[in-house]
Amino acid sequence: MRFEYLIIIIYKTISSSKSRKRPRLDQNANPELENTTNICYFNSLLQCLYNSQSFFDFITKEKNKDSNGVTSNMRKVITYMSKAKEPIDMFSQLKNILYNLKKSDADNMLTQQDVSELFVFIIDKMFDETRIIGNLDKENFLQSIYTTKIIALFYSHFYCRITCQKCQNFNNRDEIRNIFYVEKAKSVQAAIDESTLTSENIKKDCEKCKISCLHKKESQINYQSQIITICIKIYNNNLQKINDKIFIEEKIVLSGTNFTLVGFIEHRGNFLSSGHYIAYASKNGTLVRFNDSSNKELKKEQKESILKKGYPFMLFYEKIQNTSK
Repeated sequence: MRFEYLIIIIYKTISSSKSRKRPRLDQNANPELENTTNICYFNSLLQCLYNSQSFFDFITKEKNKDSNGVTSNMRKVITYMSKAKEPIDMFSQLKNILYNLKKSDADNMLTQQDVSELFVFIIDKMFDETRIIGNLDKENFLQSIYTTKIIALFYSHFYCRITCQKCQNFNNRDEIRNIFYVEKAKSVQAAIDESTLTSENIKKDCEKCKISCLHKKESQINYQSQIITICIKIYNNNLQKINDKIFIEEKIVLSGTNFTLVGFIEHRGNFLSSGHYIAYASKNGTLVRFNDSSNKELKKEQKESILKKGYPFMLFYEKIQNTSK
């Protein structure tokens, strides 16, 4: 009898210990993020990343030896968001993520307040912390997506041909990108189609002509990342804001692969260096608007109106997994 009682005590102790070590993380929560120092760009970005299932699963399980690294600090803040019952002081969280930057670089990041630049900085730093050096060719890239989760999550691989318009000399190169910069179009699908199907003209030195010439750059996507990040150019060459509305599809297709909407960020104001950012996240069939420490689940007609005539600056889409055998 004593032995059985002892076994029960040991079992309860172990179970209690496990529950303390592994607190339940609630991605369904709608965390309230304080904005005391003009960091709405940081808050809106975090809400979109937080609501990506694949990123949430990755960052809450990822282990990084550098406790001051971006990956570790992103894990801390996402975990904190999933458990917090009160509004979170986000400025201290942002300072932790910028911890290893030189003061001048950190100040520049805080001053510019550009959500797209902050996104690229965070993901590139997490990439750097994997200790993979250099631009990956196709073979090495395709191998790395099975061993390095951050690459599989955010980096798409492109095969590029760059041709001199004067002598027709060309060279091929591999590129990896974690963000798609696209021109504004009638819809997100149209914008991404035009971006991936058309070529662009760039000016660079020609190896054969020995002078700077106009080159035609053609890109073909070889691998789509798990999460596609799209940044829409909402300013023209004269830095005037383009206020045309755009249809936001809940599902898009990129090179034959289906993606579903995670969320998007809207910039309000006439100048990119000022104004205000808010985020929208797709959650359980609804659309939730996050405006720093306030959030609101939109009604069906409100959701349809915003998606039909939206003003997105950045959008996040997640690859739809094929569950068929």
